Amino acid sequence: MNNTEQLKTVWQVLESRDRAVFQARQERDRIILKAQQEYDDLAQTSAEAHNKLYDTQLQLADTIQELVEVNRKICFLEGDVKQLREEQEHHIKLIGELRAEVRDLTQQLQLSQAKQESLKQVIEQRDITIEDIKEQLHHSEENRISLLEKIDQLQEKINESEAIIVGMESSKFWQLRERFLRLKKSLGMKAEE
Repeated sequence: MNNTEQLKTVWQVLESRDRAVFQARQERDRIILKAQQEYDDLAQTSAEAHNKLYDTQLQLADTIQELVEVNRKICFLEGDVKQLREEQEHHIKLIGELRAEVRDLTQQLQLSQAKQESLKQVIEQRDITIEDIKEQLHHSEENRISLLEKIDQLQEKINESEAIIVGMESSKFWQLRERFLRLKKSLGMKAEE
């Protein structure tokens, strides 16, 4: 082989090598571009997940605040129900006492004809009082039923809120959030709730 052929061969090898280097650089640039795009997509997904997590935390805080308010109302209503029950028991006791008085007055009426007119007036007054108490008892019962219905409604709201919280904690988003927090912790970053 003469020098010209050797130079041609070297030249071809160099050109082949240059093409390989150029192709490798193009492949490297393509991989870097793809990695940058994937990083940007991951950063955007992470930002969206963080925003969703923040929104969920706000919703959870609102739900907890609603639960506290509902619980306060239930405590208040339970106090009202207890008071109404005490009033009802008192009214029942009064009715029993008044009926006993009516029986006593009836016996006295049978024993004394002279006091008959006076005893009739007393009995009529007692009957009016009994009717008043019955009416008050009826209103107390209506109030008690209304309060029990409100308690049932509030209990349903509590159950719905608890179901929402359980649903949120079992969602894929919540699991992603837990993984994200573990990842941050393993990377030594502060895991902000």
